[in-house]
Amino acid sequence: MPDPIKPGTIERAPPASSLTTTKWTTPDYALPTPSLQFLFHLECDMESFRHIGEGPYGDRSTVIFKGGRFDGPKLRGEILPGGGGTYRNGFSSDLSDGT
Repeated sequence: MPDPIKPGTIERAPPASSLTTTKWTTPDYALPTPSLQFLFHLECDMESFRHIGEGPYGDRSTVIFKGGRFDGPKLRGEILPGGGGTYRNGFSSDLSDGT
């Protein structure tokens, strides 16, 4: 009898070759080739970025949108004031080296 799995451990998945009740087949269709299409041009007025500080997921800043607009062949509209976002500064997961 195999040892019981202890709490806090993860059971390994069986190898795919041991799955005898599943029959994998190749679909009889071809997937479409991905393509890109222009959606819209965006202009956004923003307040200055405000630094939040270092957190568990990196150094963060926030910005508030003052307004703006977007315009494209099938989509156009206005960006209302008051929205915004929080952004992670830098690209390194370890920012202790100053990069």
